[in-house]
Amino acid sequence: MEGKSILLWGEQGIGDEIRYAGMIPDVLETGASVSIVCDERLVDLFARSFDGARVFAAPFTEKDAGVDAFDYQCPFGSLGKFLRPDKDSFPADRVNYLKADPELMRFWKERLSDISDRPKVGLAWSSALMLPMRILQYASIEELAPILTLDGIDLINLQSHESHEDINEAKERYGVDIHSWNDLNLKNDLNGVAALTSALDLVISFPTFSSEVAGALGVPTLCFAFHKEIIDQLGTKDAIWYPQIHYVSKNRTEPWQGVLEEIAKIAKKKLGL
Repeated sequence: MEGKSILLWGEQGIGDEIRYAGMIPDVLETGASVSIVCDERLVDLFARSFDGARVFAAPFTEKDAGVDAFDYQCPFGSLGKFLRPDKDSFPADRVNYLKADPELMRFWKERLSDISDRPKVGLAWSSALMLPMRILQYASIEELAPILTLDGIDLINLQSHESHEDINEAKERYGVDIHSWNDLNLKNDLNGVAALTSALDLVISFPTFSSEVAGALGVPTLCFAFHKEIIDQLGTKDAIWYPQIHYVSKNRTEPWQGVLEEIAKIAKKKLGL
């Protein structure tokens, strides 16, 4: 591949782009000239994280890169056929591959410290995609009780959609604040999201791009999911793509209570509460 050019392009959802971008460093190590096409929200984050690559927002043509053609092209996910054929092919020493903006991260560390000196835990529990089958994946505020009633932590909102009703319900039911800031767009400002997430001590989430961002940044993450949603494990117990993510799962017919109680216990241990 040395001396050759390759175009790597994102596919599926933004969480998938983040997950499979973890193979881009392997391509860069071959000495190839790498161009990346991704969701425009990821351009700055990827440019910072993948030194030596040129990063463009989709949609894209060869003329955007100033070339007539590339020697090779490959969608992000298909790199796994060549670079991640089995669990032993995953880098054992790669804790993270995305890099948050250092200045923004300092800003968020200071902002979070103004709340208190307690551990900061990011929380995502639902999506704006409210289809019947998707709703089953989400946890209600009532179901989140084991997390919301944890003593000694500050909860930080990582919801990518407007969630004021849920946040108000958490306050009314349990007297807990889920801290949120109107000047950070959690859906579109992924530079800010990455910086905020990097400043957290722990993330608790269902499988969504919030958990993908946390895993790619190397932030310890506890993820609640259905058994069959834990993809790409290759026979391991956790998310092999993200060493810092630990899944606690259930069958679709089971309630979330047991899963979230287990996550609360693990969180207490991780945070030394």
